[in-house]
Amino acid sequence: VSSGAAQSFALAPAVSTATGRVTSADGSPLYSALGGAAGEAPGAALFLQRSGVLPADDPLADLALRTEPDGRFAIPSLSTGAYRLTVAASGQASLTRTVLVTGALADLGVLTLGGGGTISGTLRLPDGSPVPDDELRAVAAVTPDLSEFIYGSVTRDASARAAVAYKIGGLRAGRTYRVLALSAADVAAAPAEAAVVVLMSTAEARVLDLLVRPAAPTVSARSRRAGARTTVEFLFSRPLRARSASDDDPSLVVTTAAATGALASWSLSSDRRRLTVKYDAGVGESSFTLRVNAFSSALDYGAVGASAARELIVSATAAFYTGETGAHRAAVANSVGGVLVTEGDAGRVVLPRGAFLVDASSSVTVTLRRAGTAAGISAASLPEGLRAAAAALPATLPAQSDFYDIELPPGVPSALARPAQLTVVYSSAVTDPSALSLYWYNPGTGQYVLQPDALGGAPALDTTARSLTQNVSHFSTFVLLASGAGAIGGAAHGGDLEAYNFPNPFDLQIKTVTAIHGAGSLTVRGTMVRVAVPPGLTGQGTLRVFDATGRLIRTIDMGALASGQSYYQGWDGRNDGGTDVASGLYVGQVSVGSRRKTFKMAVIK
Repeated sequence: VSSGAAQSFALAPAVSTATGRVTSADGSPLYSALGGAAGEAPGAALFLQRSGVLPADDPLADLALRTEPDGRFAIPSLSTGAYRLTVAASGQASLTRTVLVTGALADLGVLTLGGGGTISGTLRLPDGSPVPDDELRAVAAVTPDLSEFIYGSVTRDASARAAVAYKIGGLRAGRTYRVLALSAADVAAAPAEAAVVVLMSTAEARVLDLLVRPAAPTVSARSRRAGARTTVEFLFSRPLRARSASDDDPSLVVTTAAATGALASWSLSSDRRRLTVKYDAGVGESSFTLRVNAFSSALDYGAVGASAARELIVSATAAFYTGETGAHRAAVANSVGGVLVTEGDAGRVVLPRGAFLVDASSSVTVTLRRAGTAAGISAASLPEGLRAAAAALPATLPAQSDFYDIELPPGVPSALARPAQLTVVYSSAVTDPSALSLYWYNPGTGQYVLQPDALGGAPALDTTARSLTQNVSHFSTFVLLASGAGAIGGAAHGGDLEAYNFPNPFDLQIKTVTAIHGAGSLTVRGTMVRVAVPPGLTGQGTLRVFDATGRLIRTIDMGALASGQSYYQGWDGRNDGGTDVASGLYVGQVSVGSRRKTFKMAVIK
């Protein structure tokens, strides 16, 4: 999305349809490409995405439409809320606006696009031939931090079923861009000729002929367990070859690499992109590894010889655990993002473009695993991260969902450059989902840490799907707990109940604090209270706050607290009525069972 200055339009109450008109500063006609799949057409391109919701189908937005040739537009059926609108046209610098919909028919007025530079040229394979349509979905120019993503138009030769030329407009002067060639599976290839593009002025029209080297085909895997049987689905970015009789035998494609159980019921989809197989685990088997090996319909365009000798082979292994409820492993292009799902429920993680701290043209293999702690599931049948997380959960605080673990390859930071959206499904036994909070497991301290929404919003509850959706800024093992404590678990120190707050004194702003006992960084409005429960003490925890006259102004239920554990509970500086307290001295009191601990707190506003 363009990094231009964002502005807000407040819409008056009425029918939720936004109207307006897009013009160019120099009065030139508007042309645009939607998604880059084809050539340009009259009108500007509009990309609309609800704020706080990551696009799942397109790097820019889930809703894309084109204005009338004269720039006029109407976007109907918008529900109440905030949206991010991106407007783009060939040869014009794109702009973004925040649109606030309050149920009105509103005129956004005239949106004027400033000029932008253009790059264009031919598209060829390394052998000089045109690029087949199925090897190129779109071309785009992106900035190194992926803050700008500008679709170009593609000229296609219908008779040859090939892409022969491209054009990308709207590049800002002095800014660095890279051109990406996106396949149908959104795998990004970066032509060396356009690895660094810097235009000197918005009037510049540079010719850059590109050699497109299609990326090798990839394979992702999804699994779902029912009893002792696991259904595994392999998804191929390109169809498997259909040239010989053996190509139609899926039992030759998927075999066991390290397993004591048996495969059964192979099935290849009609489009040859999905192969499903069932695996029956061996007695006492905790994990198994399957191997995929097959010819793809994709060709190695850098090789010489007949097409049969240039067919690429898809080869990979995938490990699964018998204690997993489900898993999804896939390569995600950093330039476009992606979605991983857990089969059988609404659990998923949505990754925006630029989520990873890697190069714009890189792809990262992400693994999403889901597992419960039901009776009969041994710890050995879970991956190491899930196994440690399940073991560290206090017995007094049962999990209210399965555990969701998200793994990245070694060398890729678990911290994200842009937040991802995680959806976790809560247990059918939960009667009050509003009492649930999302926690992540810190393996370094053995603690569960409250996960605030990375964009500052509130979690989204879907009672039909029994799910909670929240933005996260890093990957770890996540679970829902019926608690609001800042951190749970970890060894307590001393032989008596301990309680104190930090920072102290404190204001009522949102801040990040660092726990000195290993819980890491915590986000809180107001102050954080640390409670250390000594060995031998277990009971219901309560935080009470009194004003200087001794009047009780706030009561916070901390839930059941376990012996020998440390907990972190935030106080937002509000009373039980939800009103901010005044500056002054307050007394905090923590009670666990029959024991109490008091401490002083100072509010300075």
